[in-house]
Amino acid sequence: MVAAVRVAVAVLALAFVASVRAACVAPSGFDLTKLRNNGQDYKIPLVGANLAFNFCGPLVAPASATSCGDPINSCVTGTSGVLVSTAYSNWNNQAIFEVNGEIYYKVSLTNPARSMTVKLQCGQGTNTATKSDTEVDVVFYSNLVPCPAPPSKDKKKLSTGSILTIVFFVTLTVYFLLGAVYNHYRNNRSGVEMVPNLEFWQSLPGLIKEGFMFSTHCICRRDGTYTPVK
Repeated sequence: MVAAVRVAVAVLALAFVASVRAACVAPSGFDLTKLRNNGQDYKIPLVGANLAFNFCGPLVAPASATSCGDPINSCVTGTSGVLVSTAYSNWNNQAIFEVNGEIYYKVSLTNPARSMTVKLQCGQGTNTATKSDTEVDVVFYSNLVPCPAPPSKDKKKLSTGSILTIVFFVTLTVYFLLGAVYNHYRNNRSGVEMVPNLEFWQSLPGLIKEGFMFSTHCICRRDGTYTPVK
């Protein structure tokens, strides 16, 4: 019987740890349980108050030491130890999200109702906290926090005109190469005669000149007169 109880307790403990771990993973995959301090809670001074908090679980300090009750994962007390605000370790009130690669850990507070948002910063720095009527904002530094990746420089995309130009010249090159090979091996031609449709390309400058002259002639004759119809 005792062995069965021990096994049940162990299973429940593992399930609890697994649920906490699953609830404390950022969208990018960073496990916030790495930041949990099981030795002592994180403490940051506020204006006229003190903040004690921990990640992914209740405070390490007993309720008698915080005056906030138990179990909770953050506590704000006045400088005289008077209770100001608490955040109960209810995982439904916990949220982990990211903005521009930076991780935020947010819990709901009670007595009075407000929220605590912890902004995680990579590297070393001084942890700071500010308090308002609705928010407690914390900036928390740790070498365990992954640094956000630098914003990727968007490569300039080719315009439609550029793509069409590239396709045109590639197609023209393939046309001349394949035509020259065909004329050389199929028609036994060499030199300039290897150019496919040689007569057309030789007459193209004259066709362009005639088209230009025709267009110029039509524009110059727009004098507003009409030829009478007989």
